[in-house]
Amino acid sequence: MSPSMVKLFESTHLFNYPWAEVTMAIWNKYPNPLAHHVLTADVIDRHVDPHTGILHTTRLFTKEGRLPKWARSIFHVKEAYILEVSELDPRNQTFKTVTRNISHAKLVLIEETQIVSPYVPAHEEEVIAIPAVDGSVASMMGVGHGVATAIRISARVISNTGWQTIRNRLEAFGASQIKENTLRSSKGLMHVIEELKRRKMAV
Repeated sequence: MSPSMVKLFESTHLFNYPWAEVTMAIWNKYPNPLAHHVLTADVIDRHVDPHTGILHTTRLFTKEGRLPKWARSIFHVKEAYILEVSELDPRNQTFKTVTRNISHAKLVLIEETQIVSPYVPAHEEEVIAIPAVDGSVASMMGVGHGVATAIRISARVISNTGWQTIRNRLEAFGASQIKENTLRSSKGLMHVIEELKRRKMAV
């Protein structure tokens, strides 16, 4: 990590659903009511490693560009392209995604890593239980028995603009947004998990 790279935070979001269901919902995450800013989602490459069985996928998202009000008159950003590279290992039940913006990256680069796996309690790990869409927090009876799934998130941000003051303000803005955005994203994922479950039960 370079000296100017700011490590923002690490967080673990917990879902009271099996890994396979959470993983399926990630593939079908968009559209959902909490992600109106995601305009398009396209798979641009996908292949399975014949030796490991790992599924490698590259997706490209188009999202609405978001900047603080003070920066909008300086930088005219309407849309942003986000690249996601993922590895899904069905044998070991791990799903890793790394996303970063490829447009306006000099202005501000945000990189987020998520690792999805069956939840195993870790020492002194703080966990955020994602509530159901109706607002209730499901009983965590499955925790420790391979039923619950954890998404461990880490993120970092850097601005390479030439002005120190603007760079600091953009990095601070990115830091303030990421925690809120990841929580909203997990709530959107929960909506998709429940919707897929309803469809399955209706068949």
